[in-house]
Amino acid sequence: MRHRLHVLLPLVLPLAAAGAQSRPVLVASPARSMRDSVVRQSLTDVERSALDSNPGLRVAALDVRQARADVITAGLRPNPTAQLTGDILPLRDLSLGSVSQNTFGLSLQLPVELGGKRARRSETARALAVGAGYFYVDSARRVLLVVRNAYFDLQAADQVLLLAERNLAVYQRLTTLSQNRLEQKQISGAEYSRAVLARAQAELARDAALLAVRRAQDNLALTIGRRQRVAARDTLSLASRDVPAVEALEALALQQRPDVLFARAQRTAADANVKLQDANGQITPTVSADFTASQGVTSYGVSGNIPIPVWSRNQGEREKSRARLEQSARAEQATEVGALTDVRSAWADYDTRRAAIARFSAGGSEGILARAQAVLDATEFAYRSGSLSLLEYFDAVRTFADITRSYVDAVTAYNKAVAALDAATGADTPRLLDRVPGGRP
Repeated sequence: MRHRLHVLLPLVLPLAAAGAQSRPVLVASPARSMRDSVVRQSLTDVERSALDSNPGLRVAALDVRQARADVITAGLRPNPTAQLTGDILPLRDLSLGSVSQNTFGLSLQLPVELGGKRARRSETARALAVGAGYFYVDSARRVLLVVRNAYFDLQAADQVLLLAERNLAVYQRLTTLSQNRLEQKQISGAEYSRAVLARAQAELARDAALLAVRRAQDNLALTIGRRQRVAARDTLSLASRDVPAVEALEALALQQRPDVLFARAQRTAADANVKLQDANGQITPTVSADFTASQGVTSYGVSGNIPIPVWSRNQGEREKSRARLEQSARAEQATEVGALTDVRSAWADYDTRRAAIARFSAGGSEGILARAQAVLDATEFAYRSGSLSLLEYFDAVRTFADITRSYVDAVTAYNKAVAALDAATGADTPRLLDRVPGGRP
């Protein structure tokens, strides 16, 4: 379902719509100065920075590099061995004239791996390298979810700060109006004091909102590994998604979610390791080409060294490999079940958040937000004309602020639900595979 709501702030937050002849004092507040001193990035920029500089991803990238180096090692043939012998003792008999009376020999030995050991090693190493690539992608998937949530939190904090600033502007105008009425003896000193106290509370709320923005900026900088604060360039808005049925999402998760693919690669590697350990149970004979010079006589020959597998036939490692295969199969099943559970949970959360957003805009001009704005405008007009009390006007301002804050929270929760649904289905896997060091697994 595609939502065509455009987020509230250009339309919903104009608390100073009536009587907006004076620009809020806080336009040049410390909040603005603070924002100008930080790096502003869009969500796309933040995601790119996280994928480039996240320490955990760098570690996972090195794991991929090591796994691919293991593939090279697994494909190498065993080195031949050269053995040189010489009979030169006792030394007093060694002279230029008597060298021919001593015995010298050279033997070149070459191990012969039977049972396809090298092929099995390579198959196992390749499967592990594929798994390392998928593990890197899964790490990137988790990093993106954390970064997106932190960015949405920062956007929400920015909107709450903007709301607090505009609320303060309203109370400042209200204090000025009350002071004029007090001087004209239209209101009592107690009513004027209420207006002053309300402005003071609005200042405290603004300061708290400013602190929340700074903390959100620091948290976002931490998630992408930057020392400098990061401000949100994008304004909070509803994430637009065409979300299919939950059954289709479950099938998509089993097809492309990287932790599921990693578990399958681990099972493939475990199966290859079973074959490798069976191959290692076979003997590795050594063929030798020999040269001997003794007493002036030169001879050539061929010999062999054949191990006799009487006791050790790699039984322990073969049994261990089968246990690991069963373990990896169970881990694969558990991962798939976990993926399906994540999809269902994320879908339920998304559906709930979508319904909450719909309530705010249902009925167009009769929706919650439109009604709250209309009530606020009517209340402010009535107060200025003297038809309502100050407390009634305060109540209308607080109600509108609470509703607007609830909408900001609802949009933030909806965006987080969409991000969680993307993470649960592995929606970013195709593009993240292109970032695997050395190429796709």
